[in-house]
Amino acid sequence: MKNKKFMQKICMLLVAAAALWGCKENVDTSARYVFKYDTILSYLEEHEDYSTFVDLMKDVKISFMSESTVGQLMSARGHYTCFAPTNNAIQEYLDTLYKEDPTLLSAPSFDAFYDEHKLDSIKRVIVCNSIIDSEMSEAYETANFPELDKAEFPLANLNDRKLTIHRPANHPDSLYINDVCAISSTERDI
Repeated sequence: MKNKKFMQKICMLLVAAAALWGCKENVDTSARYVFKYDTILSYLEEHEDYSTFVDLMKDVKISFMSESTVGQLMSARGHYTCFAPTNNAIQEYLDTLYKEDPTLLSAPSFDAFYDEHKLDSIKRVIVCNSIIDSEMSEAYETANFPELDKAEFPLANLNDRKLTIHRPANHPDSLYINDVCAISSTERDI
């Protein structure tokens, strides 16, 4: 009986040793990637001048069938080009809306819209018109912008509209989206 118990213990030890010896994990470390740069959202959050746009991105849904926001999308890695409007640019847009149609809002503010659906629509226009999903290709840098004045970007923005680039002949370093939105010369290609 003692011999039988002794043999059982030896067998258990051998099985345990074989199991431990056979369970070796070889992790392929060549495919590891550490993201070193800002996402679009993290960059904009670090700059107060874009705080209104950040708030809008966190509020606007990617689509009507999704609960995910554009802000969540911009917090992930991907190939997106964002022409982020500053707080002043958004305020100028609200001022223009108020002057052109005072029946839309009672003051140039997001809190002053009479109709919540129109408010949502305006927020969506601001956010989705500012972002191009470059899909599998790289995000646009100024060097890849269309060369010709008034030329369209090959890919549409998140509102499924194509943006154009304006290159004034008398100011070769100036760039405008859709003729009116200036691209900052100091905050390009970030």
